[in-house]
Amino acid sequence: MKRLRVILLFLLLGAILNVAVAWGIVWLGPHPSSHVMYGFTPGDEQYGAWHTSRFNSIGHECIHSKWNSPMFPNSPYSPPPSRSADSILPLWASYAYPDVVPQIAVMRFLDATGIPVLSFWSGREWLGFVMRDDPSGTSDDGDPYVEAPPTFSYGIVLPNQPIPSQRTFHKHRVLPFAPLWPGLVINTLFYAGLLWLLIPGPFVLRRIIRNKRGLCVKCAYDLRGAEHEACPECGTGVRKARPA
Repeated sequence: MKRLRVILLFLLLGAILNVAVAWGIVWLGPHPSSHVMYGFTPGDEQYGAWHTSRFNSIGHECIHSKWNSPMFPNSPYSPPPSRSADSILPLWASYAYPDVVPQIAVMRFLDATGIPVLSFWSGREWLGFVMRDDPSGTSDDGDPYVEAPPTFSYGIVLPNQPIPSQRTFHKHRVLPFAPLWPGLVINTLFYAGLLWLLIPGPFVLRRIIRNKRGLCVKCAYDLRGAEHEACPECGTGVRKARPA
């Protein structure tokens, strides 16, 4: 029972450390991109062209997804990538698929973090420019469209922690809390094992070495040469006698 409690304790500590590392990566951002993939799918009567891109760096992955209104086609790639937009997306990135009919454009960003593997993700959405409540454009500039504020999903927005960026919708630091279950399990086990090696591991190794040498596992008193049920020095029980 005691051993089970110790295992559960270290699993809990491993899970906490996993969250701390994932959120620390966000706190220390922005993250340079080291690998980029692009995808493109032509539009239909409901959506314009759908573009995706995937950026990787150590402990962080960012996915960009953008689709347009058929009335406002916009293709930033010339020629378009040969792969379809969904072919570059990981299984967990369902949030990147179009499900909103845009007035002009919709952009979504997914940020996943974790070491040694990704374990949490968050999302943000920007509707680009949306029609004013009064589409006739009664504002000073007469523009019928206004910039939509970003919305955030599966994350905690950090106040007063902007990331230097020219784009409003990507300036905020967001602590992700949507779990990537395989990565969450792997990282929890990894950090639990690491903590065990750093905390009780050296003491367990010392006990093993002392036991093999015929010494008391607690105080290192030499138990060789006689039969002992307990250490004469500290009273620690001896499981078996050691030969001289």
